[in-house]
Formats: sequence, structure tokens, C-alpha cells
Amino acid sequence: MLNSPSPQPVTVRSKVILAVITAAALTLFLGALTSPVMAASKSNSDKAKKQTETADARITDLYGNVNVSQSELQTDLKREGYRRVELSWDSAGSEAATKYVIYTAKKYNGKYKKLAVTKSQSKVLYLKKKYACIKVRPYVGGTPGKLSSYVSVSPGYPNATNITLTKSKTKMYKGQTYTFKAKPNGKVSKRVTWKSSNSSIASVDSKGRVTAKANGSVNITTVAHNGLKKTTTVTIIDRYSTQVTPVGSTSVSLDDTKSVILSVTASEAFDTSVSWKSSNTSVAKVTAAGKVTAVSPGSAKISAVSKCGASAVFHVTVSPNTVSMVNWALKIADDSSYGYSMSTRYKGSCNGKTKYNRYCAICNPGDSKDYDCASFVGAAVAHGYGDPQFLEYCGSYKIGGCTDLYNKLIKAGWKKIKIRTTKDLKPGDILINPNRHVEIYIGDGKTVAAHDDHNGKSGEGSRDEIYVAKLWNFGYTVLRI
Repeated sequence: MLNSPSPQPVTVRSKVILAVITAAALTLFLGALTSPVMAASKSNSDKAKKQTETADARITDLYGNVNVSQSELQTDLKREGYRRVELSWDSAGSEAATKYVIYTAKKYNGKYKKLAVTKSQSKVLYLKKKYACIKVRPYVGGTPGKLSSYVSVSPGYPNATNITLTKSKTKMYKGQTYTFKAKPNGKVSKRVTWKSSNSSIASVDSKGRVTAKANGSVNITTVAHNGLKKTTTVTIIDRYSTQVTPVGSTSVSLDDTKSVILSVTASEAFDTSVSWKSSNTSVAKVTAAGKVTAVSPGSAKISAVSKCGASAVFHVTVSPNTVSMVNWALKIADDSSYGYSMSTRYKGSCNGKTKYNRYCAICNPGDSKDYDCASFVGAAVAHGYGDPQFLEYCGSYKIGGCTDLYNKLIKAGWKKIKIRTTKDLKPGDILINPNRHVEIYIGDGKTVAAHDDHNGKSGEGSRDEIYVAKLWNFGYTVLRI
């Protein structure tokens, strides 16, 4: 009787065979998955070494998303420490990629090994709960395109889901530099990279330092470790306005009792302020807000100038006005350095016994500051009213006595006015007796004139010599312009 074979060897052999079959089946199963474990196998040992990049195809917007549902992950993979990662990207270039090869490494500058191949612009990866770096290369047929920069992920850990810009600008001026700062959340990496959509408008370096180069709009993008992006649109404008445009007419007419506010529009810039200037402040003054006030008859250019020199110019003409003549006369009367004199010695002759004369010191520097009644009114017509012919008379010693003044006023267009009572008088009327005296009516029954010399010296002493007095009848003729 044959001994029956021992059952123990049969049992051992069965277990061995079962184990081999199970291992083979598991290998085939895992081989169907995309896993960094498989990347170590001989069949997937192709490394992402430098290749001749002749195809015009490249990868943009590479993003590794670990914050996805793990519900479809098989229990055995989950138990072995795998997690689903959704990898996505865009492609660019003149040639359309026909496939994409995905590579992975343990660190950004490590050895990248082929992980998977796909024809779409996304791939679900099954990666261990470890830090991993990923790159993608496009292919056009068998010709490789440019290998992408890397993104990094840590499946199962808090990866970046939001980026906060802690320092940024939405407007910059040409030539300005500013360092942007960004802080991604998560615990994998705080490192970010920076990109500019148009470096000819504004460039950005690896530290987020933005340099504005030309006018226009540009997107400054910061990228977190996993490809998450945050973009800020920055508008580059001029630092100072390069164009200043007048609002309304550039020709402005005023009489010297009025004011006007001028305005301009300045081209878009970081600083659109302008400064206001007058070419002749004796004719018109201007404030920092563009308010122009007439001072005396004449012409002036009022300019609004930006900080880079762009300007708008207004041409202001101040017309004569008898009110300003009254104001000028009152100003002289209120200044005690002006007095009364009837001396006719010319400039240069005032060093004898008589050291002062009746001629206008404003027109003739060096002459004494004294007037008689006729030269005083003539100077008021010249400087207060702004009559150019009287300015010539005043500056060339050609204003004589009352008769001469009367004739010059009539020639200049002053008209004789008949009045019935003093109530018919107007401020600025000239009251003249060609044989005796002349005054300027200032209103309220009063006149201003050069009256008397009380001390025989230039200027006034203890008593007024040019002053305001009540109107009295000296047989005058009323002249009005």
C-alpha cells in the first residue's frame, strides 16, 4: 500500500502558488494606476533629462490640486498611503501638442522620472502622502516641446488654497519700483514665484520687485508652490501730467476791479497738480487755485504748469477803469513818503537848493516823491487808469499845469459832463479848472488831490499834503471817460 503523500507539503505548495498568483494580480492592478511607486519600475525609468526642444509647444498654468474628493480612492490604496491629486495645465505655442509626459521628483532639483502619459490637459494622479515635485513636457508627435517649471504638492496635508497680497499696488508711474509681497496659506511652502504678462510695460523679479517701464496695463501674477495663482492688474501712468489743457477760452478780458477763476484739465498721471504763474504781476496776479485778480491795465500771460513742464497759457487783458484810478490816488494819498511840490527841476538837477520836484518818481526813478495837483492827476490817469499815452507823458516830463492837463485829457477822450447837482457826480470824475486846480472825485461828496506844501521838503511832514477833502466849488469842469 502506497503511502499516501503527506498533506503538509501539499498545503505549503498551495499557499506558495496562491501567494504568487496574488502578487502577480496585485502588480497588474497597480500597474493600471498612476503612482510614484510605479515610477521606480524599469518600464517607467525614463528620466526628464534635457532633450532637444524643437517643437513650438509649452506648458502654462500648471496646477496640482490635492484638495479634491478622495471618495473614489480604493480602500487598499488609501490604506497604503495614496491620495488622489488632480493635475491640470494649459498649452501654448504655434504647434498643438499630441501628448503630454508627466514627471515627478522628490525635490525640485532632483532627478525627475516619467510618471504618466496623457493626451488631455489634465490627469488624476495617485501619489503617496509625501512631498513631490511635478513637471510636464508637451510633445508634437515624437518631437519634444519645452519642459515646464515645477509645481510641488504634499497629498494629505494643508496645501495652498489662497494667496494674500500683503503689499501691492494697482497704479504705478513710469520709472517707479515697488516690491509686492504675497503669503500663501497652507503648511507645505511659503515660497512664491512672480510673473509679468508684459515685461516691456512692467517687469518683476524673483523677489516680487516690480519695475514700471511704459504706460499701459499689465498683470502681475504670484504663483504658490502648487501652481495656485493670484493676479493683480497694474496700470502704469506718467508720474506728472504731460499735457495741460485750458478749459474755456484762452483770451480773458477784465477791468481792473474784477477777478476770474481759470481752470485746466491735466492728463492722467500720479500727480496732476499744476502751479499758476503770472508773467506780469503788476497787471494781474494769480493764486495757487487759479484765481486771477486784475491789478492795473495792461496784458499778462497766466500759465498753469505741471511738474514736468507741460503748460496751458491764458492771455489776460486788463482794461482801464476809473475805479482803479481812484484806488491808486487814495493809495498815494495814504503814503506819507509822497508830498507836494511845484518845482520843475528835472532829474539830475535836484542837488541844488531845491532838492525835490513835481515829476512822477514811479516813472522817473531818482526824482523826489512829490506831485502838484496836475502831475498827481496825470499820474493817476497813467498808472491807475492805465492810459498808455499818459504813461508816455508821465515818463517824459510832459505833464504841465492844469491847462496842459485839460487839453491832454480832452485829446485822450475825456468828455465834459454837465451836472445839475453834486449827486450827479461819479467816482473817477475829474474836476478841473484849467486856470487853477484839479481833483479826482471819489464819491460821498469827497475828492482826493495834491493840495499844499507845508514844510518845504520832500514828502509829508506833520501835516498832510496829498489828502482826501470835502468837495468845494472852485469853478470846476467835470471830465468823464
